Amino acid sequence: MARLNKNKKLTGSIQGLVFREVGDINVVQSKPTRVRQTEATKKASSDFGRASSLTKKLSEGLQNIFFSYYDKKMYNRLRGTVYKALLENHSAPKGEKEFWEGDPTLLNNFEFNTASLFSHYARLGITCSATTGKKVTVGVKAFDPKVHIKWPENLGEAELCFLISCYAKDSFKLLKQEVFKKQVSFNSATTENLHYSTPPLPTDCLVLVSVCILFYKEKSIVSKMLSNTKKLHPAKIVEAIKI
Repeated sequence: MARLNKNKKLTGSIQGLVFREVGDINVVQSKPTRVRQTEATKKASSDFGRASSLTKKLSEGLQNIFFSYYDKKMYNRLRGTVYKALLENHSAPKGEKEFWEGDPTLLNNFEFNTASLFSHYARLGITCSATTGKKVTVGVKAFDPKVHIKWPENLGEAELCFLISCYAKDSFKLLKQEVFKKQVSFNSATTENLHYSTPPLPTDCLVLVSVCILFYKEKSIVSKMLSNTKKLHPAKIVEAIKI
């Protein structure tokens, strides 16, 4: 029921409409409806919640490669990719999907910053593989810095950085990380083939190999200054590997 209050404004409700006073304004809204979740939507929500939790855990390690230089939709994009990978666990019913049994390789080539795609700034032949000794190897084919790296204006020094993050199979707790770096400059000669191999890693773990380019500007004859920003930070996940 609606009625006039002392200010001669309607308050209350009539046939699905709610009248209320906000300051000097009389506001009319429709009554909120209660939405009941079906069993299917509850199960889907459970899987999505699991994907959200996992995204947070993976990000704890990956932030060492994307820093604070990611696009504003990156976390949503990453969560969406993790969710899709989790849904590839076709043997489990809705609400019980597990990322490990899904398809973690959907994370391959995930870009952290759409404003400066790694694939746009570097055309490199990168390979990753797991060995029988529980090691992960990373290789980069010989490249010419002038040709295979896009250099921002007035910048001629850079560092190619690889981060290898190892997560526990069941909890996805970050277990350890390894770093592999290569300094390059615009005037560098063609590099040799690069190769890095990790120490033996724990059994039953997810390994994410990620890479970024750090650009530097010479500040003085003895120092240089990092030039990466939210608009310039080429970084991506190269490959997801189950050990």
